[in-house]
Amino acid sequence: MNYLTILLIVLLLFSLVELSFAKHKVLCDQLFHIAFAFTAFWVGIKYYIGPDIFSYVPFYETIQPLKDILGGHYKGDFEIGFAIFCSLLKSIGLSFWGMTVVITAIYFAAIYKLFKQLKSYRIFALFILMLLDANLVLYQFRECLAVSFYLLMVLFLFKKKYIASILMFIMAAAVHKSGLFMCIGTFIVYELRFIKIDKQAYIILFMLLILFLIIPLKDFILPIIDQLPLQESVIDSIKHHLLLEKNFQTIFIVYAIAIFSTAYYSNFSKDDAKWHWIIFSCLLIIVILFQYYFILNRLRSYFLPLALVYIINAIITSNNKSVLPKQILVVSILLFSANFYRRYNVELENSISKVNIGHTVFDLKHKSEEQIKQEQMKKADKFWKYEYLNQTQN
Repeated sequence: MNYLTILLIVLLLFSLVELSFAKHKVLCDQLFHIAFAFTAFWVGIKYYIGPDIFSYVPFYETIQPLKDILGGHYKGDFEIGFAIFCSLLKSIGLSFWGMTVVITAIYFAAIYKLFKQLKSYRIFALFILMLLDANLVLYQFRECLAVSFYLLMVLFLFKKKYIASILMFIMAAAVHKSGLFMCIGTFIVYELRFIKIDKQAYIILFMLLILFLIIPLKDFILPIIDQLPLQESVIDSIKHHLLLEKNFQTIFIVYAIAIFSTAYYSNFSKDDAKWHWIIFSCLLIIVILFQYYFILNRLRSYFLPLALVYIINAIITSNNKSVLPKQILVVSILLFSANFYRRYNVELENSISKVNIGHTVFDLKHKSEEQIKQEQMKKADKFWKYEYLNQTQN
């Protein structure tokens, strides 16, 4: 059994217990803290896994001193905010693994703060988050950091702590370019909170999701991108992501039922007005970019935790007591997870590089850091040479 599936199976078992004993609040709360601690620990002990280490490891090991970066002499390839972050951690003696642990701690601190607002089913929400965002917490260090700051920005914004929110905005934008777009978009949408949104808007979303399943939007989006005042490298990156598309994906069923359930159960009360437009806009992004899974999966990481809190709370607090839609939603997620488990293990078995086979820090009992690093770097090199191109073409 591999590293990721161990995490997902443990969370699934905890989730099934939680779903069975949902009325026992004290028990569920205790189980959540155990499951959450295990998840943070399990993600934290990852050690040189994933293809992205091919660029992250040399970047961290050769990072310029902080004074050079702040002095305007930064020469690295990644965003300057991430360079400052790495340089600071390296200056206090942290290894590459130590840097990844710090990112993991920041991310799960933000998730814990957000999930405190969940009224129930927090373990199930954590299971869904790890199921859909495993790449973020395991491999995508810059974006994981940006997502953490983004979530904190939103939470501070909801509490009207605007200075702290702006600070998180700056930090999210500084460590990953996608953070800039998501933060600006969120601030704009937040100002729409006084405009009422209702079930009809979600019904339209549901219909558009089905429509966009057969109508490609790429031909309409690409000309607009060319007119945006962005750097050429950013435009090229967006275009590259939009060229990677699939008309139908199994997660379509989960998206469709989740949107329907939101419309079915939500009360759209004024007390939650700060949530309504942000979540609607997030689901609109899913609808528009559904076919373009590569760019959607990147952007989804920012708002998935928010959507989980909103949708689960809407179901729990709804005046509509019908259980069938939420039961169908839970079953669809469980079926998707089973398919994900099957597909992921087949892909791992057929992988040339085997770069995603998990190593943990405890492997240092049997091998030196240098041995593990060199083995994994060679696997990452194989991935980019022989697997990535095939994945993007398929």
